[in-house]
Amino acid sequence: PPKMMPVGQVLARMPLEPLLGRAMMLGTLFGIPQMTAALLAVSAGRSPFLLPPDMKKESKEARRQYCSWSDPVGALRALTEFERVVQDQGEHYARRWAQHYYLNYERLLSFSRVKFQLMKDVQRSGLLGNDAAEGMDPDEWFYGEEGEDGSNAAIFEADELQAGMKKGEWLETLSETDREIEDERLLIGILCAAYPANVACREEAHHNRHRTSTGAAAVMDIRSVNSKIGEEAESQVALPSTSWWAYGTLRMFNSRLSMSETTLVTPWHVALFAGLRAKEEPQLQIDNWINVKCDSEVTEQVVVRLREEIRQAIIWAAIAASYDTVAVAATERAKSLLSIVSCIFLKKELSEEDLEVLETWELPELEEGGTLAANEDDWEAVQEALYKKTMPELKVLLREMGAKVGGRKQDLVERCTNALIYGAEEEDDENAEESMEMEEA
Repeated sequence: PPKMMPVGQVLARMPLEPLLGRAMMLGTLFGIPQMTAALLAVSAGRSPFLLPPDMKKESKEARRQYCSWSDPVGALRALTEFERVVQDQGEHYARRWAQHYYLNYERLLSFSRVKFQLMKDVQRSGLLGNDAAEGMDPDEWFYGEEGEDGSNAAIFEADELQAGMKKGEWLETLSETDREIEDERLLIGILCAAYPANVACREEAHHNRHRTSTGAAAVMDIRSVNSKIGEEAESQVALPSTSWWAYGTLRMFNSRLSMSETTLVTPWHVALFAGLRAKEEPQLQIDNWINVKCDSEVTEQVVVRLREEIRQAIIWAAIAASYDTVAVAATERAKSLLSIVSCIFLKKELSEEDLEVLETWELPELEEGGTLAANEDDWEAVQEALYKKTMPELKVLLREMGAKVGGRKQDLVERCTNALIYGAEEEDDENAEESMEMEEA
């Protein structure tokens, strides 16, 4: 019978379309799983921004305050600020904040729940540790730990702040803060990986027509923050002569194709993360229409190699979820490489530790008896991770290690943990005969 490949096994545990699940795996490898989960939650759902018919101008201006060049990034910034307000000041202030900025409170809360559940699913798949989703459950923010007097600590703090601050004072403080997220430039690349075919090119800055992979011209959706970008003299964003855009969906509106949920991206984002397929000869071409022109042959080789490294990193991470020794080592190397790529995108200083890993990395020496293994110090963590796997998944692991596959789930987890740490113990002939006799009896 056909077998599911390792990446497919991991993706099957996530409540996402395969490409979105692949992007989630990539975000985990880059070391930003929480923000990746938040980005996927807001990009795959409806916009949290409200557009009242009688206050369109005011609501659009409030939306531009969060981000003037991307709809998903604006929603992500709003979600990040929403979670901070809820946790620091309580539900009452969060509702006032949402009303002030024309945001849907219930939708933002729903995004937080989706983000938390996605982190739990990634954790269950074996890509993250057991404490990765700690403190992310929105229900714990309202009904979590209680104070000594039995009252909810977060709500009490909000009431205290409400009494001590003038009306609107805290809203003004929020609007003055920098809303840019630390890993934003990298998250844009992950957004391109989540929707790899949804890329458009605008060849003239002042024209609202974009070339897409279908060959048809498309315009910005009128509800997008980018609907008038490049056309207004007072536009906050200066577009280059040729600009690249990522979008969520294409739809027909008034006999024209329009792009929704648009984001201004850089050529590097497109070159490294966009596209479903690429060919290298005579030059790098993505999806048969995006020609990647580099300033030198060396730069082109770097782009080609990085695209391949990203593709392989996802495969290694999926195999490593089953405690394969080689895959675990290869995944650690991939994380160091992607950490360097992340530092370049975010304009941070490169880590000497990551550079050393790349320079000195070698394949681990394998002992006789297979490649699956775990450390004794991680016994409890391994067992907890194995309990999150299904019975068929546990049996696959046991078969690969040459161990017995019969019994209840508790027996399988115990046997699998021992086999990973201490090695599978094969039954001798005498024990095998006794076992057969017992079964016959």
